[in-house]
Amino acid sequence: MKPAWRILIVGAICVAGLIAMVVRESAARASGTEILLAMEAVDPRALLQGHYVSIALRETREAPCPPTTAGPGAEGWVALQAGEGGVYHAVQGAGIPEEAETPGALLVRGGIDCLDNYDANGAPTNEPVVVGLDLGINAFYIAQDEALRIERILFEQNVGETRAYAIISVGRDHRARLKGLLVDGERLELNWN
Repeated sequence: MKPAWRILIVGAICVAGLIAMVVRESAARASGTEILLAMEAVDPRALLQGHYVSIALRETREAPCPPTTAGPGAEGWVALQAGEGGVYHAVQGAGIPEEAETPGALLVRGGIDCLDNYDANGAPTNEPVVVGLDLGINAFYIAQDEALRIERILFEQNVGETRAYAIISVGRDHRARLKGLLVDGERLELNWN
């Protein structure tokens, strides 16, 4: 067989594999359990990557940090409990799924990073805590005007007020996949067009 034909065959196999991966991920995103998670954005633009909203899945709340045996930000498992308005909150984290399981909670692959507030003596205070989730989701690509609008909304948020949420799909494989954003009640979804 000529080298040119070999190159074409290898290229066709690579393209077919890429198409199969996109179709499989799209099907998993569409069939997963849809949840909302509170978010913050860091920077809506990158010079060489186009325009995007950089996502930090974080919430400030009154309750103490959720218990975790995996260590801060460690890869493992997180139990998410449904709250008011379909917004989910981390309630447990662990290195293995059996330790993270919580009755009525949705189990997802990822880690918890929580900042407790302590006084000068090392005792916990009654100040709110910041609970961050690392679910492998970090950016949402969008037009520049929309990215700037979302950035403005996120920086205007007050403590305890959430105006922007990440719309996440949790599949049967327990992986979180970004579907879009919910900003001031407006749903912005991933669009492959």
